[in-house]
Formats: sequence, C-alpha cells, structure tokens
Amino acid sequence: MPKTDRDFLTDYLAQRDEPCPSCRYSLKGLQGNVCPECGQALMLRVGLVEPRLAAWVFGLIGISAGFGFSLLLSIYFLLLIAAYGWDYFGGITELIALFGGLTVSGAELAVWLPMRRRLCRWGTPARWFTASGAATLALIGPIAFLGLVR
Repeated sequence: MPKTDRDFLTDYLAQRDEPCPSCRYSLKGLQGNVCPECGQALMLRVGLVEPRLAAWVFGLIGISAGFGFSLLLSIYFLLLIAAYGWDYFGGITELIALFGGLTVSGAELAVWLPMRRRLCRWGTPARWFTASGAATLALIGPIAFLGLVR
C-alpha cells in the first residue's frame, strides 16, 4: 500500500520537534494531520532554498539610494544653514523637497524591509512593478531637490 501525505507527515514529525505554523504548539509525535491545539489542518511541503529575491533587492537598492542621498544632502544643508544662516540658503521650497524625500524614502524603507517574504510570493510582474514603483518614489525627492537648487 503506497504512503499517503498523512503518512509522510506523521513519519516526519515522529522524531522532530516542529512547532505548528499557526499556534506554535509542538507537533512532535503527531498521529494525524490536524494540530491538536488550534485545529488547523497541516501538510508537509517542499520550500525553496533560494527564493526569488531579485525584485526585492532591486527595490531595496532604489529605496536605500533615495534615502541615503536625501540624508546626506539634509545633513550638508543643515550644516550650511548652521554655519552661514538662512540668508545663505535660497528658499524653503528646496528644504521641503529634501526633507519630504527623506521622510517618504524612510517610510518606504520601514515598510519594505519586513515585506520580503510576502513580496517573494507574488507573481513576477507584480513583484517587479512594485519594486520599480518603490524605487522610483524614493528617488523623486532627491531629483526634485536637484531640480530646484539654483
């Protein structure tokens, strides 16, 4: 008689202390395919050793570039203002673009970092569209700033 999925699961958990993915209850020695603690159905499956991270890394690089550029320029212009006063600096519009870009790219970075696993499950077009959009959005602030500086 061929083994069923349930047989493979019980064989796997016979000597391994694996937690339930839902409630973290220890499944060692489980005799069925349902968690006795939370009642969720379980399955044994194969996962990728190296998930598709290219789009996530592309987005991370774009967001980090926008954030880093905005941060360095912010520090530079704050030092200029501290040294020479507001009169040296042309206008407030440039600062709004600069600190707006810093805020947007910082918020994007905070959202992007924990999103890796979720993004890797999306289809290829959705992953790349999201990564491209995130990188572009992060770079708009520094580009706007450079367009405003005289």
